[in-house]
Amino acid sequence: MTKENTVRLLEIICGALACCFLGFKLYSYEHYQLLLDEWTNAHAWHWSAAALAVLLLGPNLLLEGAKWKTLLSPLGKRSFPDACKDVCKGSVGAFITPNRVGEFPYRAMFLPASWRISAVALGVVGSVAQMLVISVVGLPALGVLSGLLPSFEWGEMLLRLLLLMGLVALMCVGMACLESTRRMWREFMAALKRLGYSGAVKVMLYTLGRYMVFSAQFWLMLEFCGISLSLAQAFLAIPAYYCLVTFTPSVNVAELAVRGSWAVIALSPFTDNAPAIILTAGLVWMVNGVLPLLIGLFLKKTNPAIDD
Repeated sequence: MTKENTVRLLEIICGALACCFLGFKLYSYEHYQLLLDEWTNAHAWHWSAAALAVLLLGPNLLLEGAKWKTLLSPLGKRSFPDACKDVCKGSVGAFITPNRVGEFPYRAMFLPASWRISAVALGVVGSVAQMLVISVVGLPALGVLSGLLPSFEWGEMLLRLLLLMGLVALMCVGMACLESTRRMWREFMAALKRLGYSGAVKVMLYTLGRYMVFSAQFWLMLEFCGISLSLAQAFLAIPAYYCLVTFTPSVNVAELAVRGSWAVIALSPFTDNAPAIILTAGLVWMVNGVLPLLIGLFLKKTNPAIDD
């Protein structure tokens, strides 16, 4: 079997798995009645907020496409439209793997063979940039929010974080023993060096812009679901929520439950409308997770990249 046929077969298998999983998620979703009630009772502003949240998917994908193009620049030339297509296609790999670990390997499938290992390493650089932005904004917000949470909720959250830190530490120790991990670390450092200072600054700026976009999407969906936050409340709850979600290991079967539970905790000092909070987390997941997946499934093959 040729490499092109192998890639095509993997694309079909991943697409089929993604469709099956999406069907399961939609079938098992428990809040359709609440969503119907929101649609029935929504006013013009609520509909406008929901529409704007969906429309912001465009800037979200464009910023990620520009970031991906910048990350690939040390390897060669990748057009901006093709970089955006790569991002959407990568959503398929992200959707069927825990914590989106398959996103960059799946993007790399559509690049020249000589690029693929380096492209995955450069993708990891982009992920680290995103984690840095989320941490720098989210950890202080989480610290302030902890003083507003009831003691039992803060205790539960602290316990989860301690368990998470222990799990991550255990995984890091285990992975450090693997030759493949050491090789990936060398690739990561080499990729960061090849990207250079100006490239790293661009990546951070694109990451910050995207962070602002998906934070705005969450706030708009809260408005659609009938939850109004002041600017100060939004600056505490939303960064804290994304920080908790980012550093929580999860499998896709439980992803919505994880997102919903953290959203309830992050917003509990400001509202007790748990069903609407859970619905908000689900809607944002559908906009930023499901819609790019559907786009990626139906996109045609991208044009070949040009080596430097």
